[in-house]
This record gives sequence, structure tokens and C-alpha cells, in this order.
Amino acid sequence: MNAPTSSSEDRIDENMTCKDKRNACLKSAKDGMCRKQPDLMYRLCPESCKLCKSQERTTEFGVLQDIVGRDAYELSLIVKKTRKYIDSDAVLDLSPELFLNCWNRHRDCTRWVLQGECETNRDWMRVNCAPACQSCHLITMEQLELIGVEENRFI
Repeated sequence: MNAPTSSSEDRIDENMTCKDKRNACLKSAKDGMCRKQPDLMYRLCPESCKLCKSQERTTEFGVLQDIVGRDAYELSLIVKKTRKYIDSDAVLDLSPELFLNCWNRHRDCTRWVLQGECETNRDWMRVNCAPACQSCHLITMEQLELIGVEENRFI
């Protein structure tokens, strides 16, 4: 199956100046206003709402994930859950071969999780977005051979 598609309209221009325009932005963001009033908050408080490409992006478990756009808050929550999963016994107990091949192979894995692709496109996502889908412990060496071992991030 093919990789899911991403919507470019959800992305913030990476050259955008990412600074809050109000002193109360951080408090408002912590109070959940980025979710409750996204149009206003994303315009006035892009930094506190984590819309900046420099924030909440990670390569800790694979390809750099873009956590930007209207869903930035929800995407950042998925990244936090992914970090917790990566540190869990289910992942730490994997064989070295499986552990080294458990990584997000596409920059939109986190966005696809939010869109429900871990269920809709299960076989492809289980291997290609394993940390984001929390499926590292479900991967087999046979599945990895199908996508090619040369994709191992440490080779």
C-alpha cells in the first residue's frame, strides 16, 4: 500500500516569524486556548501554540517530524506519547535488529496517526511509522526485509 498523503494547507510557512504578539500567550496556551480558539491564537500566539517549525520536532525516533499547522497541539501530544512508548519495556526489550529498525520513515508519520492511518493503512504504517503508531513490538524481520534492510537508520 502507498504512503498516506498530507495536506499542504495545514502547514505554516517555515519562513514565518514565529513570535507571540501578546504577553498573555503562554498562559492562554496552557489554558487550552490554542484548541478552543485556534484562528485567534494561531495568529497572535504562534510560538506558545507550538506552530514554529523549530519547536516540537524530533529526530529521536526517525525522520524529522513536522509538528506545525492547525493541528500542532494534537500532534505535539502524539509526539509525547511516542516518546513515552519508545522508553517502554515493550520497545526496550526488542532484539537489537528490531530496535534499530523501529523508526519513523516519513516526516508525516505523526500527522498520519492523527488522521487515523495506523488503523486504516495498518500494514504500511506498522512498519514505516512504527514509533508513531506504537507498533515497534509488532514488527517482524520479514516485514523489514520487504521494505529493505538498507533503510536502517544506523547503516
